[in-house]
Amino acid sequence: MLAVGTLAPEIKLLNQDGDLFDSTAELADGKWICVYFYPKDLTPACTEQGCLFRDLNKDFKALNCVVVGISKDTARLHKKFLDTHKFTFDLLADTNHQVIDTYEVFVEKSMFGRKYMGIARATYLINPDGKISAVWEKADASTNAASVLSKLQELQKNS
Repeated sequence: MLAVGTLAPEIKLLNQDGDLFDSTAELADGKWICVYFYPKDLTPACTEQGCLFRDLNKDFKALNCVVVGISKDTARLHKKFLDTHKFTFDLLADTNHQVIDTYEVFVEKSMFGRKYMGIARATYLINPDGKISAVWEKADASTNAASVLSKLQELQKNS
């Protein structure tokens, strides 16, 4: 995982509509970026996590923070996921693992004693200077959104 205080690698990926998300442009506008990585669209824990970010997205926007979710699923599947659950933020398709690998979230996992490689449920909070302000290496789907929002409020209060 990338460390707090390091410069966040650039994110340039297509969203669910085929539009380019460019983290450099968002940062140039003075925005914070919450980027959460998740394993798979339309699965129970990923749905719960996405719905909680959706429910708090007004609060993130009020704090000048853009939320994006990233998985290796296609833009087409992202569109279905987003439409089904009425997400109010972009889902970015990283089918070639360019950002997933750069952010070091493709890791060895274990389920029922079987080891395999997969995407960690991890979240990064990036400040307007482009530096990583907080990291959740093993994010809990049920608390991640609220935890990130709380940390964002704390960081902005103390700056």
